[in-house]
Amino acid sequence: MATKIKHVVVLMLENRSFDHMLGYLKTDQYPINGLTGHETNPVNLEPGAKEIGVQPDATDILVHDPGHEFSDVNVQVFENPLGPPPVEQPNRGFVFSYGQRPHVTPEIAPQIMSCFSAANLPVLSALAQEFAICDHWYSSMPGPTWPNRFFAHCATSKGGITNGGAANYDMPTVFEQLTAKGRTWKIYFHDFAHALQLTRLNSPENVVNFVKFSTFAQDASKGRLPNYSFIEPRYYNGLAAANDQHPPHGVARGEVLIASVYKALQASNTWPESLLVFVYDEHGGTYDHVTPPAATPPDEHTSQFGFDRYGVRVPAVLVSPLIPKGTIVSQPLDHTSIIASLRENFDLDGPLTHRDRDASSFMGALDLATARTPTRQVESALRANSPVPPPAKRLKALAGERYLVSSTLSSCSVPWSMPHEALPVQHPHH
Repeated sequence: MATKIKHVVVLMLENRSFDHMLGYLKTDQYPINGLTGHETNPVNLEPGAKEIGVQPDATDILVHDPGHEFSDVNVQVFENPLGPPPVEQPNRGFVFSYGQRPHVTPEIAPQIMSCFSAANLPVLSALAQEFAICDHWYSSMPGPTWPNRFFAHCATSKGGITNGGAANYDMPTVFEQLTAKGRTWKIYFHDFAHALQLTRLNSPENVVNFVKFSTFAQDASKGRLPNYSFIEPRYYNGLAAANDQHPPHGVARGEVLIASVYKALQASNTWPESLLVFVYDEHGGTYDHVTPPAATPPDEHTSQFGFDRYGVRVPAVLVSPLIPKGTIVSQPLDHTSIIASLRENFDLDGPLTHRDRDASSFMGALDLATARTPTRQVESALRANSPVPPPAKRLKALAGERYLVSSTLSSCSVPWSMPHEALPVQHPHH
Protein backbone atom coordinates (compact mmCIF):
# COMPACT_ATOMS: atom_id res chain seq x y z
CA MET A 1 0.00 0.00 0.00
CA ALA A 2 1.08 3.60 -0.49
CA THR A 3 2.13 4.77 2.95
CA LYS A 4 0.71 7.94 4.44
CA ILE A 5 3.32 7.95 7.18
CA LYS A 6 6.86 9.08 6.43
CA HIS A 7 8.04 9.56 10.01
CA VAL A 8 7.53 7.21 12.96
CA VAL A 9 8.74 8.42 16.37
CA VAL A 10 8.79 6.12 19.41
CA LEU A 11 9.47 7.35 22.95
CA MET A 12 9.89 4.37 25.27
CA LEU A 13 9.65 5.27 28.95
CA GLU A 14 10.11 3.05 31.99
CA ASN A 15 8.39 0.81 34.47
CA ARG A 16 4.71 1.71 34.77
CA SER A 17 1.64 -0.44 34.15
CA PHE A 18 -1.45 0.44 32.16
CA ASP A 19 -3.85 0.56 35.12
CA HIS A 20 -1.35 2.45 37.24
CA MET A 21 -1.14 5.26 34.69
CA LEU A 22 -4.32 5.21 32.58
CA GLY A 23 -6.77 2.78 34.18
CA TYR A 24 -8.88 5.52 35.77
CA LEU A 25 -9.66 7.06 32.38
CA LYS A 26 -12.36 4.40 31.98
CA THR A 27 -15.93 5.74 31.84
CA ASP A 28 -19.19 4.64 30.25
CA GLN A 29 -18.42 7.03 27.39
CA TYR A 30 -14.78 5.91 27.14
CA PRO A 31 -14.99 2.13 27.62
CA ILE A 32 -11.33 1.14 27.76
CA ASN A 33 -10.28 -1.99 29.64
CA GLY A 34 -9.39 0.02 32.71
CA LEU A 35 -10.38 0.17 36.33
CA THR A 36 -13.86 -0.03 37.82
CA GLY A 37 -12.58 1.09 41.22
CA HIS A 38 -13.50 -2.24 42.80
CA GLU A 39 -10.23 -4.10 42.09
CA THR A 40 -8.39 -5.36 45.18
CA ASN A 41 -5.32 -7.31 46.26
CA PRO A 42 -4.73 -9.07 49.59
CA VAL A 43 -2.00 -7.82 51.90
CA ASN A 44 -0.48 -11.31 51.90
CA LEU A 45 -1.14 -14.70 50.37
CA GLU A 46 -2.85 -16.23 53.41
CA PRO A 47 -6.55 -17.15 53.14
CA GLY A 48 -8.82 -14.41 54.39
CA ALA A 49 -6.14 -11.71 54.28
CA LYS A 50 -7.24 -8.08 54.33
CA GLU A 51 -8.00 -6.67 50.88
CA ILE A 52 -6.53 -3.39 49.61
CA GLY A 53 -8.50 -1.56 46.94
CA VAL A 54 -7.28 0.57 44.08
CA GLN A 55 -7.37 4.32 44.63
CA PRO A 56 -6.91 7.27 42.21
CA ASP A 57 -4.41 8.92 44.53
CA ALA A 58 -0.99 8.21 43.01
CA THR A 59 1.37 11.17 43.17
CA ASP A 60 4.62 12.14 41.48
CA ILE A 61 7.00 9.99 43.53
CA LEU A 62 6.72 6.29 44.37
CA VAL A 63 9.56 6.28 46.89
CA HIS A 64 10.43 2.59 46.88
CA ASP A 65 11.06 0.81 43.58
CA PRO A 66 8.75 -2.22 43.19
CA GLY A 67 10.18 -5.58 42.19
CA HIS A 68 10.16 -6.29 38.46
CA GLU A 69 12.56 -9.15 37.90
CA PHE A 70 11.24 -12.36 36.35
CA SER A 71 10.48 -13.98 39.72
CA ASP A 72 8.81 -10.79 41.01
CA VAL A 73 6.40 -10.70 38.06
CA ASN A 74 5.56 -14.36 38.63
CA VAL A 75 4.65 -13.58 42.24
CA GLN A 76 2.54 -10.59 41.20
CA VAL A 77 0.60 -12.54 38.57
CA PHE A 78 0.68 -16.17 39.80
CA GLU A 79 1.63 -15.88 43.49
CA ASN A 80 4.57 -18.14 42.69
CA PRO A 81 8.14 -17.02 41.88
CA LEU A 82 8.43 -19.94 39.45
CA GLY A 83 5.36 -18.87 37.48
CA PRO A 84 2.42 -20.98 36.26
CA PRO A 85 0.35 -23.08 36.69
CA PRO A 86 -2.26 -20.33 36.95
CA VAL A 87 -3.99 -19.61 40.22
CA GLU A 88 -7.75 -19.30 40.46
CA GLN A 89 -7.54 -15.49 40.65
CA PRO A 90 -4.37 -14.17 38.96
CA ASN A 91 -2.88 -10.69 39.40
CA ARG A 92 -3.39 -10.89 43.16
CA GLY A 93 0.22 -10.77 44.36
CA PHE A 94 1.13 -7.11 43.86
CA VAL A 95 0.77 -5.91 47.47
CA PHE A 96 2.53 -9.00 48.80
CA SER A 97 5.36 -8.60 46.29
CA TYR A 98 5.81 -4.92 47.12
CA GLY A 99 5.91 -5.78 50.79
CA GLN A 100 9.00 -7.92 50.19
CA ARG A 101 11.03 -4.96 48.96
CA PRO A 102 13.67 -3.33 51.19
CA HIS A 103 12.26 -0.59 53.45
CA VAL A 104 8.66 -1.33 52.42
CA THR A 105 6.72 -1.73 55.65
CA PRO A 106 3.19 -3.19 55.99
CA GLU A 107 1.96 0.41 56.12
CA ILE A 108 3.72 1.30 52.85
CA ALA A 109 2.93 -1.86 50.83
CA PRO A 110 -0.69 -0.84 49.99
CA GLN A 111 0.69 2.14 48.03
CA ILE A 112 1.25 -0.21 45.09
CA MET A 113 -2.53 -0.08 44.51
CA SER A 114 -2.46 3.70 44.06
CA CYS A 115 -3.13 4.70 40.47
CA PHE A 116 -3.16 8.05 38.69
CA SER A 117 -6.16 10.22 38.04
CA ALA A 118 -6.20 12.22 34.83
CA ALA A 119 -5.67 15.36 36.89
CA ASN A 120 -2.37 14.02 38.21
CA LEU A 121 -1.22 12.79 34.78
CA PRO A 122 -2.56 15.53 32.51
CA VAL A 123 -0.29 15.23 29.46
CA LEU A 124 -0.41 11.49 28.81
CA SER A 125 -4.13 11.41 29.68
CA ALA A 126 -4.99 14.25 27.29
CA LEU A 127 -3.04 12.68 24.42
CA ALA A 128 -4.60 9.26 25.04
CA GLN A 129 -8.13 10.66 24.88
CA GLU A 130 -7.42 12.92 21.90
CA PHE A 131 -5.77 10.26 19.74
CA ALA A 132 -5.51 6.48 20.35
CA ILE A 133 -5.07 4.48 23.52
CA CYS A 134 -3.92 0.84 23.30
CA ASP A 135 -5.48 -1.05 26.19
CA HIS A 136 -3.95 -4.45 25.38
CA TRP A 137 -0.30 -3.58 24.79
CA TYR A 138 1.80 -5.98 26.84
CA SER A 139 5.47 -5.91 27.68
CA SER A 140 7.16 -8.55 25.56
CA MET A 141 8.26 -10.75 28.46
CA PRO A 142 7.58 -10.87 32.22
CA GLY A 143 10.73 -9.19 33.42
CA PRO A 144 12.90 -6.09 33.52
CA THR A 145 14.11 -3.37 31.16
CA TRP A 146 16.91 -4.90 29.11
CA PRO A 147 15.14 -7.89 27.58
CA ASN A 148 11.99 -5.88 26.92
CA ARG A 149 13.89 -3.13 25.13
CA PHE A 150 15.71 -5.74 23.06
CA PHE A 151 12.34 -7.07 21.90
CA ALA A 152 11.47 -3.58 20.62
CA HIS A 153 14.58 -3.57 18.44
CA CYS A 154 15.19 -7.25 17.64
CA ALA A 155 11.94 -9.13 18.44
CA THR A 156 13.97 -11.29 20.83
CA SER A 157 16.25 -10.98 23.84
CA LYS A 158 18.26 -14.03 22.75
CA GLY A 159 17.00 -15.85 25.82
CA GLY A 160 17.92 -13.12 28.29
CA ILE A 161 15.54 -12.49 31.19
CA THR A 162 17.67 -10.13 33.30
CA ASN A 163 19.46 -6.79 33.08
CA GLY A 164 23.13 -7.16 32.36
CA GLY A 165 25.91 -6.48 29.90
CA ALA A 166 27.87 -9.74 29.91
CA ALA A 167 26.05 -11.49 27.07
CA ASN A 168 26.78 -11.13 23.36
CA TYR A 169 23.69 -9.31 22.11
CA ASP A 170 24.41 -9.86 18.43
CA MET A 171 20.80 -10.15 17.21
CA PRO A 172 19.77 -8.59 13.88
CA THR A 173 17.81 -5.37 14.35
CA VAL A 174 15.00 -3.48 12.68
CA PHE A 175 17.43 -0.61 12.16
CA GLU A 176 19.44 -2.72 9.74
CA GLN A 177 16.23 -3.67 7.93
CA LEU A 178 15.43 0.01 7.52
CA THR A 179 18.88 0.71 6.11
CA ALA A 180 18.57 -2.19 3.66
CA LYS A 181 15.45 -0.56 2.22
CA GLY A 182 17.03 2.87 1.94
CA ARG A 183 15.17 4.20 4.98
CA THR A 184 16.76 6.46 7.57
CA TRP A 185 16.83 6.16 11.36
CA LYS A 186 18.23 7.78 14.46
CA ILE A 187 18.34 6.95 18.15
CA TYR A 188 18.01 10.09 20.26
CA PHE A 189 19.36 9.62 23.78
CA HIS A 190 19.90 11.69 26.91
CA ASP A 191 22.56 10.15 29.17
CA PHE A 192 22.86 6.54 28.08
CA ALA A 193 21.99 4.84 24.80
CA HIS A 194 20.84 1.43 25.93
CA ALA A 195 20.50 0.31 22.30
CA LEU A 196 24.32 0.38 22.02
CA GLN A 197 24.33 -2.86 23.99
CA LEU A 198 23.39 -4.42 20.65
CA THR A 199 26.73 -5.27 19.08
CA ARG A 200 25.54 -4.89 15.48
CA LEU A 201 24.72 -1.25 16.14
CA ASN A 202 28.30 -0.55 17.24
CA SER A 203 29.65 -0.53 13.70
CA PRO A 204 30.88 2.81 12.30
CA GLU A 205 28.04 3.01 9.78
CA ASN A 206 25.43 2.54 12.52
CA VAL A 207 26.84 4.44 15.47
CA VAL A 208 26.68 7.74 13.59
CA ASN A 209 22.89 7.47 13.94
CA PHE A 210 23.09 7.85 17.73
CA VAL A 211 22.57 11.53 18.58
CA LYS A 212 21.78 13.57 21.67
CA PHE A 213 18.11 14.26 22.35
CA SER A 214 18.84 17.98 22.43
CA THR A 215 18.90 17.86 18.61
CA PHE A 216 15.41 16.36 18.24
CA ALA A 217 13.37 19.57 18.25
CA GLN A 218 15.70 21.21 15.76
CA ASP A 219 15.62 18.17 13.48
CA ALA A 220 11.83 18.31 13.58
CA SER A 221 11.64 22.04 12.87
CA LYS A 222 14.16 21.82 10.03
CA GLY A 223 12.48 18.83 8.38
CA ARG A 224 15.43 16.56 9.15
CA LEU A 225 13.70 13.81 11.09
CA PRO A 226 14.52 10.32 9.78
CA ASN A 227 11.92 7.78 8.79
CA TYR A 228 12.24 6.15 12.21
CA SER A 229 13.23 7.93 15.43
CA PHE A 230 13.63 6.02 18.68
CA ILE A 231 13.95 8.20 21.80
CA GLU A 232 15.58 7.03 25.03
CA PRO A 233 14.83 9.07 28.18
CA ARG A 234 17.29 10.20 30.83
CA TYR A 235 17.72 7.12 33.00
CA TYR A 236 19.90 8.50 35.79
CA ASN A 237 20.10 11.41 38.15
CA GLY A 238 23.35 13.13 37.29
CA LEU A 239 23.99 16.62 35.96
CA ALA A 240 20.26 16.71 35.23
CA ALA A 241 17.33 14.86 36.79
CA ALA A 242 16.05 11.60 35.32
CA ASN A 243 12.88 11.81 33.22
CA ASP A 244 12.30 8.10 32.51
CA GLN A 245 9.50 7.79 35.15
CA HIS A 246 11.18 4.68 36.60
CA PRO A 247 10.40 4.65 40.35
CA PRO A 248 11.64 6.31 42.47
CA HIS A 249 11.99 8.92 39.71
CA GLY A 250 8.85 11.02 39.51
CA VAL A 251 6.40 11.13 36.64
CA ALA A 252 6.36 14.94 36.32
CA ARG A 253 9.64 15.20 34.44
CA GLY A 254 8.53 12.40 32.14
CA GLU A 255 5.33 14.30 31.43
CA VAL A 256 7.46 17.29 30.46
CA LEU A 257 9.44 15.04 28.09
CA ILE A 258 6.24 13.64 26.55
CA ALA A 259 4.85 17.14 26.04
CA SER A 260 8.10 18.40 24.51
CA VAL A 261 8.27 15.56 21.98
CA TYR A 262 4.63 16.04 21.00
CA LYS A 263 4.94 19.81 20.68
CA ALA A 264 8.12 19.59 18.58
CA LEU A 265 6.52 17.15 16.15
CA GLN A 266 3.11 18.83 16.06
CA ALA A 267 4.70 22.20 15.20
CA SER A 268 6.76 20.78 12.34
CA ASN A 269 5.92 20.54 8.65
CA THR A 270 6.22 16.75 8.91
CA TRP A 271 3.29 16.49 11.36
CA PRO A 272 0.66 15.51 8.73
CA GLU A 273 2.78 12.51 7.74
CA SER A 274 3.93 11.45 11.21
CA LEU A 275 3.06 8.88 13.85
CA LEU A 276 4.20 9.27 17.44
CA VAL A 277 4.15 6.34 19.87
CA PHE A 278 4.46 6.71 23.64
CA VAL A 279 5.02 3.35 25.31
CA TYR A 280 6.67 1.87 28.41
CA ASP A 281 9.20 -0.95 28.39
CA GLU A 282 7.70 -2.90 31.32
CA HIS A 283 5.22 -2.50 34.16
CA GLY A 284 7.85 -2.10 36.85
CA GLY A 285 5.88 -3.98 39.51
CA THR A 286 2.97 -1.51 39.58
CA TYR A 287 -0.58 -2.86 39.68
CA ASP A 288 -2.56 -4.03 36.67
CA HIS A 289 -5.69 -6.19 36.67
CA VAL A 290 -5.36 -7.95 33.29
CA THR A 291 -3.64 -11.34 33.15
CA PRO A 292 -1.00 -11.49 30.38
CA PRO A 293 -1.99 -13.87 27.57
CA ALA A 294 0.02 -16.47 25.66
CA ALA A 295 2.69 -15.28 23.24
CA THR A 296 4.68 -16.75 20.35
CA PRO A 297 8.20 -17.82 21.36
CA PRO A 298 10.60 -15.84 19.18
CA ASP A 299 13.33 -18.43 18.66
CA GLU A 300 15.16 -21.41 20.13
CA HIS A 301 16.64 -19.51 23.09
CA THR A 302 14.32 -20.92 25.75
CA SER A 303 16.60 -22.48 28.36
CA GLN A 304 15.67 -19.93 31.07
CA PHE A 305 12.10 -19.19 29.97
CA GLY A 306 9.86 -20.33 27.13
CA PHE A 307 8.88 -16.77 26.11
CA ASP A 308 5.42 -18.21 25.56
CA ARG A 309 3.58 -15.54 27.53
CA TYR A 310 3.69 -11.77 27.59
CA GLY A 311 4.58 -9.56 30.50
CA VAL A 312 2.11 -7.25 32.24
CA ARG A 313 0.25 -4.53 30.29
CA VAL A 314 1.94 -1.19 29.82
CA PRO A 315 0.61 2.24 28.80
CA ALA A 316 0.72 2.88 25.06
CA VAL A 317 -0.62 5.91 23.19
CA LEU A 318 -0.58 6.48 19.42
CA VAL A 319 -0.55 10.10 18.26
CA SER A 320 -1.16 11.25 14.68
CA PRO A 321 -3.43 13.73 12.89
CA LEU A 322 -4.63 10.71 10.89
CA ILE A 323 -6.14 9.06 13.99
CA PRO A 324 -9.79 9.83 14.86
CA LYS A 325 -10.34 11.40 18.26
CA GLY A 326 -10.98 8.93 21.05
CA THR A 327 -9.75 5.81 19.24
CA ILE A 328 -9.42 2.69 21.40
CA VAL A 329 -7.11 -0.03 20.06
CA SER A 330 -7.93 -3.30 21.81
CA GLN A 331 -6.07 -5.86 19.71
CA PRO A 332 -3.22 -7.58 21.57
CA LEU A 333 0.07 -5.79 20.95
CA ASP A 334 3.58 -5.97 22.35
CA HIS A 335 6.88 -4.24 21.63
CA THR A 336 7.41 -6.33 18.51
CA SER A 337 4.29 -4.63 17.11
CA ILE A 338 6.60 -1.65 16.56
CA ILE A 339 8.67 -3.81 14.22
CA ALA A 340 5.58 -5.27 12.53
CA SER A 341 4.19 -1.76 11.98
CA LEU A 342 7.48 -0.45 10.58
CA ARG A 343 7.62 -3.47 8.27
CA GLU A 344 4.10 -2.79 7.03
CA ASN A 345 4.58 0.94 6.64
CA PHE A 346 8.02 0.94 5.04
CA ASP A 347 7.81 -2.39 3.18
CA LEU A 348 10.71 -3.93 5.09
CA ASP A 349 11.97 -7.42 4.56
CA GLY A 350 10.52 -9.79 6.75
CA PRO A 351 10.35 -10.93 10.08
CA LEU A 352 13.28 -10.95 12.44
CA THR A 353 11.81 -13.76 14.60
CA HIS A 354 8.64 -15.78 15.01
CA ARG A 355 7.40 -13.20 17.52
CA ASP A 356 7.30 -10.22 15.17
CA ARG A 357 6.09 -12.52 12.40
CA ASP A 358 2.93 -13.07 14.44
CA ALA A 359 2.73 -9.58 15.96
CA SER A 360 -0.15 -7.29 15.09
CA SER A 361 0.49 -3.95 13.44
CA PHE A 362 -1.13 -0.82 14.88
CA MET A 363 -1.13 1.08 11.58
CA GLY A 364 -4.84 0.43 11.17
CA ALA A 365 -5.51 3.08 13.82
CA LEU A 366 -4.55 5.72 11.25
CA ASP A 367 -7.98 5.70 9.72
CA LEU A 368 -8.39 9.21 8.30
CA ALA A 369 -7.74 10.12 4.67
CA THR A 370 -6.46 13.58 5.54
CA ALA A 371 -4.80 15.09 8.58
CA ARG A 372 -7.04 16.72 11.18
CA THR A 373 -6.36 19.55 13.59
CA PRO A 374 -6.18 18.48 17.25
CA THR A 375 -9.09 19.74 19.30
CA ARG A 376 -8.78 22.74 21.56
CA GLN A 377 -9.18 20.47 24.56
CA VAL A 378 -5.84 18.71 24.06
CA GLU A 379 -4.00 21.92 23.25
CA SER A 380 -5.47 23.60 26.32
CA ALA A 381 -4.58 20.62 28.49
CA LEU A 382 -0.99 20.70 27.34
CA ARG A 383 -0.69 24.45 27.84
CA ALA A 384 -2.43 24.60 31.19
CA ASN A 385 -1.29 21.36 32.75
CA SER A 386 2.15 20.63 31.37
CA PRO A 387 3.85 20.04 34.69
CA VAL A 388 6.71 22.21 35.80
CA PRO A 389 9.09 20.00 37.76
CA PRO A 390 11.18 21.30 40.65
CA PRO A 391 14.10 23.55 39.65
CA ALA A 392 16.95 21.56 38.16
CA LYS A 393 19.77 20.85 40.58
CA ARG A 394 23.22 19.43 40.11
CA LEU A 395 22.46 16.00 41.54
CA LYS A 396 24.92 13.43 42.75
CA ALA A 397 24.78 10.08 40.97
CA LEU A 398 22.78 7.48 42.84
CA ALA A 399 24.90 5.50 45.28
CA GLY A 400 25.80 2.02 44.17
CA GLU A 401 25.71 2.68 40.43
CA ARG A 402 28.81 1.93 38.38
CA TYR A 403 29.86 4.57 35.89
CA LEU A 404 32.21 4.87 32.97
CA VAL A 405 32.98 8.35 31.62
CA SER A 406 32.33 8.30 27.88
CA SER A 407 34.34 5.17 27.06
CA THR A 408 31.17 3.21 26.40
CA LEU A 409 30.69 5.30 23.30
CA SER A 410 34.29 6.26 22.52
CA SER A 411 35.05 2.59 21.98
CA CYS A 412 32.44 2.68 19.24
CA SER A 413 34.15 5.48 17.28
CA VAL A 414 31.39 7.98 18.05
CA PRO A 415 32.08 11.03 15.85
CA TRP A 416 31.17 13.70 18.42
CA SER A 417 32.41 14.93 21.76
CA MET A 418 30.45 13.61 24.68
CA PRO A 419 29.38 16.12 27.31
CA HIS A 420 30.91 15.77 30.73
CA GLU A 421 28.28 13.31 31.88
CA ALA A 422 28.93 9.95 33.45
CA LEU A 423 27.55 7.06 31.46
CA PRO A 424 26.49 3.95 33.38
CA VAL A 425 28.08 0.63 32.52
CA GLN A 426 24.84 -1.14 33.36
CA HIS A 427 21.29 -0.48 34.49
CA PRO A 428 21.62 -1.94 37.97
CA HIS A 429 18.23 -0.64 39.15
CA HIS A 430 16.26 -0.79 35.92
